[in-house]
Amino acid sequence: MKKVRLLISLLLLAILTLGLSSCKFSLGSFEKIQYKDADKYTVGDGALEREVSRIEIDWICGDIRIVRGEVSAITFSEQSAATLDEKHRLHYYLDGDTLRLKCAKSGTRALNFPLKTLTVTVPEGVELDIVEINSVSANIRVEEQKIDNLFVDTVSGNAEIGVSLAGTLDLKTVSGNTAIALDGTANKVELESVSGDLTLVGNAKNLFSESVSGTLALMLDGCPQNLECESVSGNIHLSLPEGSGFRLEYDTTSGDLECEFSTRKVGEEYIAGDGLASFEIETTSGDLKITARR
Repeated sequence: MKKVRLLISLLLLAILTLGLSSCKFSLGSFEKIQYKDADKYTVGDGALEREVSRIEIDWICGDIRIVRGEVSAITFSEQSAATLDEKHRLHYYLDGDTLRLKCAKSGTRALNFPLKTLTVTVPEGVELDIVEINSVSANIRVEEQKIDNLFVDTVSGNAEIGVSLAGTLDLKTVSGNTAIALDGTANKVELESVSGDLTLVGNAKNLFSESVSGTLALMLDGCPQNLECESVSGNIHLSLPEGSGFRLEYDTTSGDLECEFSTRKVGEEYIAGDGLASFEIETTSGDLKITARR
């Protein structure tokens, strides 16, 4: 039942994510970009004159880059091989301590949209509380950022994310490969993927993942307190430090378990070491491999 729910929910995600949270498209015809407070937005590139704690990005067709740089304030700019009229240019709104970046003027048609690259440059030493990225047909690259909480929703695009993060990472992706490198220990990581491979390197206290049609590789620097993974039509590779202790409940339909840790079976659970960490993993048409990193 849980696997069926997983498949349905993720397929619904593939449809519903087309309506971005702040930069919504008409689901019926996928015609126009719409967002509220459109009259408060400024056109073009910019540099902030005051600090912000939150950045929200809604983007289609192209690339999104968040990088570190030798700048005195957060700057943002777009590049395109196309000649852009005003309605197709970057629009931004500084709403209190929140910077909102939109790919175009509200009301602009989304069909045949020009390819554009958005670059956000963050000064060295600046740490952001929240970053939200919503994208369609755009690749995402986040480089060496200090962010407390990162939320990513993407359809049809690859993502490379490198962050120092203590709070939450929430990523939902449809039709794209994702590579994540975490510096430090995140409190919670939630990953949902349809049709794409996903690799996570780093550490999290609580880790939750759901995937359909793609491999999942979790290369962890420490043993999470809680781990829950569900996969349909894809293998899971979990790498843990040698000596990790966990209690694993594994349920599979057409899948095999390979584990390098010495375990003992108690009821339906496999117990390694002190068994303090709680793991629940389900696979359908996919194998689970657990390796010990020395």
